[in-house]
Amino acid sequence: MGLFERYWSFKLLAKSRRTIGNVVLIMLVMIPLVISLVFVDSMIDGITTKYIRLAGGHIQFKADSDAVVDNPALSRTVSGFAELYTQKSNASALIKGVDASYFNDERLSQIQLTSSDWKLDGNFVIISENLRRKMNLEIGDKFALLMLSNPEQSQSASFSPVFRPLLVKLGGVYSSGYSQLDDTLVFASFDFLSEILKEEYITLEMLTDSNLPEENLKTATKVMSENEDLLSFKLWNEMNTQIYMNFVSSRQMIMIIIIVIAFIACFYAGTVVHEIVQDNFSEICTMRLLGARDIQIKRTVFLAVLAIIILGVVLGIGIGLLVSFNLSPLLKLLASSGFSGFSMYLLDFNMEIDVPVLLSMGLLVIVVSSISVLISLRNERKISPLLLLRN
Repeated sequence: MGLFERYWSFKLLAKSRRTIGNVVLIMLVMIPLVISLVFVDSMIDGITTKYIRLAGGHIQFKADSDAVVDNPALSRTVSGFAELYTQKSNASALIKGVDASYFNDERLSQIQLTSSDWKLDGNFVIISENLRRKMNLEIGDKFALLMLSNPEQSQSASFSPVFRPLLVKLGGVYSSGYSQLDDTLVFASFDFLSEILKEEYITLEMLTDSNLPEENLKTATKVMSENEDLLSFKLWNEMNTQIYMNFVSSRQMIMIIIIVIAFIACFYAGTVVHEIVQDNFSEICTMRLLGARDIQIKRTVFLAVLAIIILGVVLGIGIGLLVSFNLSPLLKLLASSGFSGFSMYLLDFNMEIDVPVLLSMGLLVIVVSSISVLISLRNERKISPLLLLRN
C-alpha cells in the first residue's frame, strides 16, 4: 500500500459520518463474544479445580493398606457409597475418609467451613450446607449411615452388596459453591472409615501445579519410580471420565457457537464498504480526477474499512475483558442470593483468560471481515468523475 492510498483512506475515515457508529457496532459484536468466552472458560476451570481439589486430586496412587509412603505431597484416603438417613429425609453420597491434614491451604481455598471448631475424628463427619438443610441437621446432631462395603467390587457381575448401618455425628459443614459437588460428597475420619470398610488397598491423592493430563503423567511416573510401595496410578481425567468429557464437549460447543456468531457478524463489514463509498462520493471522484486507478481506489476503501474493523475488534476485546473482570462481585451476589435458578451453576470463581484463543478469535473476525470487504469491493461499481457532475 502506497502513501497515496494511506493518505486518502485516512481522509475517507475522517469525513465519513458513520465511522464512529461502525466502530461501535463492531465493538458491540466483540464485547459479548469476549465475555462469553472468558465466562465459560473460567467457570469450567473453576468446576474442574473444585473436583480435583476436593473429590480426587490430580493423581491417585494405589497402595496396600499397610504401606508406608514417606511423601508429604500424598494424602491417604478411603471412600465408599452410603445412604444418609434422618427421621424426615435421606440422601445418597460418596463418603470420603481423610485425615485432618487433608484440608491444607489449597483445598481450603475451594471451600468455606461454616465453623472454626469443626471435628473430623471418631464418628464425626462433615457434610455440605445443601445436605445439612435438606436433612434438617445442626452441629452435633446424630444421624444414620447405611454404608456399602467394598464399593469397588460392585463392578463385578457376581457382587452382592453388603450394607452396614452406622450412627454418626455432624462435626462440621462446608460449602464449595457448586451444588453438583456439594450434594454428593461427605467427609469422614480416615481411621473411622477404613476400620468400617476394611479395604485391602488405600488411595493416595496428590495435587500438582497443572491440570494438564500430560504434565500430571510425567509427575505420576516420577513419583512411582521413587516409591516401590505404590502399585498403580490414575490421572484426574481418567477418574472422572464423564465429567471431563462433558467439560470438553461444552467448551467445544461454546466455541462453535461463538465462531458461527462471529462469521455472521463479519459479513456486516461488507455493508460498511457501500456506506464509505456513499459518504465519500465526491472525494473518490476527486481521486479519479487526480489520476487514481480503480485498483488504488479499492485499496483506499479497503484500508479505511480495515482500520474500522481493527479498531472495533481491539476496543471490543479490551472492553469485554474489563467487563468480564468486574463481573465477579455481581456473580458472587447472585450466588449468595439463594435463587434456585443459579444453584446448578458455579458462580464464585476467578476469571481466567485463554490468551491464544482470544487472539485467535480476534484474528478470525478481522480475516473473515476482510474477505467480506474484498467481495463487496469486487461488486462495487466503477465510479466515474462524470457521476459527480450528474449528481
